[in-house]
Amino acid sequence: FFFKQKTAYEMRICDWSSDVCSSDLQTHKLIAYETLKKTLALEDEQIAYCGDDLPDLSPLKKAGLRCAPANAVPEILAIADWVSTRQGGQGAVRELAEFILKTQERWQAVYEPYL
Repeated sequence: FFFKQKTAYEMRICDWSSDVCSSDLQTHKLIAYETLKKTLALEDEQIAYCGDDLPDLSPLKKAGLRCAPANAVPEILAIADWVSTRQGGQGAVRELAEFILKTQERWQAVYEPYL
């Protein structure tokens, strides 16, 4: 279930969760979601999930914050709580991270070290 050798894409994906990552990102996204949730001792309501295609439907339906890039398929956009102004691969996840940090009033602590 865990990667031993990762592709560049898989390494980028795993950087976000650092420890847990599915070996088959397209067909087992719900398994990866549940594993990460259990590993981090989270409830669904504490999870923001960003997805753009049909394999994302199951975990997206469980997440507390359902997010999508601007170019997600209509089925995903229909259930998303938040939709990025950017397309996948063009800064959508970065925009989501900023949205969450600002909502939690933690954004200032992130950018202040760069001033």
